[in-house]
Amino acid sequence: MRSSLFASIAVCAALSSVAAEPPANPLVERFPADVLLYLGWNGGTSQPDIGRARQDRRKVVLDPDGVIGSCYASGIDMFSYTPLEQGTRLVDTTKPGTIAVWVKYLEKREPILKKNGRWEPGFGILEATSGEGQALFLMKSSDCRWGGGTIKVHHQGKNAAGKTISGGACGERSPFVEWEPGVWRFVVAGWSVDKLRISIDGAPFRETPLKTALGDLNGRLFLKADARTRLDELVVLGRALSDDEVREIYESFR
Repeated sequence: MRSSLFASIAVCAALSSVAAEPPANPLVERFPADVLLYLGWNGGTSQPDIGRARQDRRKVVLDPDGVIGSCYASGIDMFSYTPLEQGTRLVDTTKPGTIAVWVKYLEKREPILKKNGRWEPGFGILEATSGEGQALFLMKSSDCRWGGGTIKVHHQGKNAAGKTISGGACGERSPFVEWEPGVWRFVVAGWSVDKLRISIDGAPFRETPLKTALGDLNGRLFLKADARTRLDELVVLGRALSDDEVREIYESFR
């Protein structure tokens, strides 16, 4: 009788332990060999789940209401991850690649009133930088009129004279008038030797040619979410995704 009782307790404990584990990220499950960096922010930690990276020593705030488990709420100023050793790439722009992340904002957004009309506010999502003037930004654009907002990936490059210039940008329509507070959006940005790409919520990629070649962005990855913004399930892949793959991954999350 005691053996049966102890066995039942053990089974219940095991089931409770399994139930407490957050489900796996379907992007990581499907392409495990291509994951350069995976940040799930579960288990009360902001350390990478996958990736040879260290976080800076600033305080990180986690929110329990994530897409899977908890999510990244904010750091003090910009929070960053740095490669553990020279030659390690957190974001590999020397070949086609992808960054996927879930994003939401919490507060009702009001238009910015200017003499020439009403404009949408914006916010940063993340920035991959070489530390030498070149960078890849993912952001909610702040240069759009109210109702015409976009989420875009933008390359900051250098010309032959070494001057910092815009290397190109690719945006997908995502205005605040259609994006309710507290709603998660699945943002996937990609790049290749000659173009930038972006997809929102599993839609086919929109593509834009690059003006300048991407440099080797083997430096820091900065997270730019503020107190009103949340990020979750950030994955960096060393491969491109097809339209079918990004749609299937989005449906798997849902």
